[in-house]
Amino acid sequence: MRVRRCRPSRPTGRNGRFLVFEVRDTEIGMCPEQQQWIFEAFHQADTTRGHNSAGSGLGLAISRQLCRLMGGDIAVASVPGQGSTFTVWLPAHAAADLVSIQ
Repeated sequence: MRVRRCRPSRPTGRNGRFLVFEVRDTEIGMCPEQQQWIFEAFHQADTTRGHNSAGSGLGLAISRQLCRLMGGDIAVASVPGQGSTFTVWLPAHAAADLVSIQ
């Protein structure tokens, strides 16, 4: 995946302050059917058209679980042929706790 842009922001929501990260790629994108299950374990978005992935299909499932454990979430918006945007929301207090652990 080629990352085109990663943009952190800090909006205020009804549950407090959140950090929002957007990561955009310039790869092939996904159709709506693929987006429905992309966060399920052991699924990969594209195994056709010569696309070779050595992954197990666990990365996004684990990412979603971690985000939800911290009180946030992750979502994808994608257009076939144009790429995908992954958006992560984390409560600001959870992100601050992560930084203090390091």
